[in-house]
Amino acid sequence: MMVYDWAAITFLILFLCFLTIDGVKNKISDVETDCDENVVNVTLHFENEFNGVIHVKGSDCLAVVGEKGQSSIFVQLLARKCFLRVYKELGTLWYTGALHVQMSETVLQATDPTVPIKCALDADMLTIKHNLKRTGRKMGGRNDEEETLGKAWLEVRGSAISTLATTNSLDVGEHTLLSVYTSLPGGMSARPVECKVEDGRGGVQALTDERGCTMDPQLLPSFKIVSPGHWATAFPAFSFPDSQLVHYKCILMICSGECPEFNCSEDINSTRGGRDFQDEAILDLVELYNSVEVTAPNIDFGYLRKEAQIQPQGLDENGWVCMSGPKVALVFATLGALFLAAVFATLLLLVRHRRRYLKRYQYGLYT
Repeated sequence: MMVYDWAAITFLILFLCFLTIDGVKNKISDVETDCDENVVNVTLHFENEFNGVIHVKGSDCLAVVGEKGQSSIFVQLLARKCFLRVYKELGTLWYTGALHVQMSETVLQATDPTVPIKCALDADMLTIKHNLKRTGRKMGGRNDEEETLGKAWLEVRGSAISTLATTNSLDVGEHTLLSVYTSLPGGMSARPVECKVEDGRGGVQALTDERGCTMDPQLLPSFKIVSPGHWATAFPAFSFPDSQLVHYKCILMICSGECPEFNCSEDINSTRGGRDFQDEAILDLVELYNSVEVTAPNIDFGYLRKEAQIQPQGLDENGWVCMSGPKVALVFATLGALFLAAVFATLLLLVRHRRRYLKRYQYGLYT
């Protein structure tokens, strides 16, 4: 009778362990998106209440999450700060990116999903917002109200193969075009200057200076005018050692009439070489941005990668233990099996000792 009691208790413990593990599992049932040029709003619908953390893949941007403890979570992404990719499909611009959903608030698990997001802007270019009023040679004395004038966008496009791929990513060394498109009213012009790339975690590489002159022709040649309002340059795709996402930023110089020409052979610190020369024609400087994923399938950067890409909230810098649900279940099952084996071994010893005692003392010690 005692054996059956211990077996029932052990089975109940194991059942409760598996029930607890299965109970904490949570899945995403649906994803809804809505966006404008500045913000992408995402609503994640879960099967159970969500109390974890949401990160933007490829950057340190922490998603602005609404009230937790609900099955539907509202997430707001700032397109510029979170380095969302902008690409054109069938004449319409789209925002695309990925959210890493950390189901637990304290630990990062192998089963945590990465959710792709995609949202149409219903526009062929991004709006340029700036102020036309200027006083003096510097852009001071400006009104507080911004005016909308023209459109522009920065495109990063690989070869035809990668462009048609569903992942929309590039390979290191792949032929890539960096293009700037503008649409301005008559009497206005623009030119791209001061381009750079970032890894989303503080790493920056300058590509052109404030005059638009290339810093390294092998990394990125100078922009060439393809057509009115269209500049482009071709280069082999490159990536950062510890990040596959490359974030491009270029300053668009907006001018009244024709933009000033700068001599790239002169020193940038000289009077005629800097951007201050003839800057009466410069009306504003607007930042354009885009992102692209660049993979290196034949290059191993494992020894350079950081040990922790995302630091969960609520933990110190000493590290944490990452364990998936199935592994936790296996640990509990192993411990339960060992406990059950110990119980059976104890019962066998008790039965054996009882038999020896009865065999030696058939009538007991006292009769």
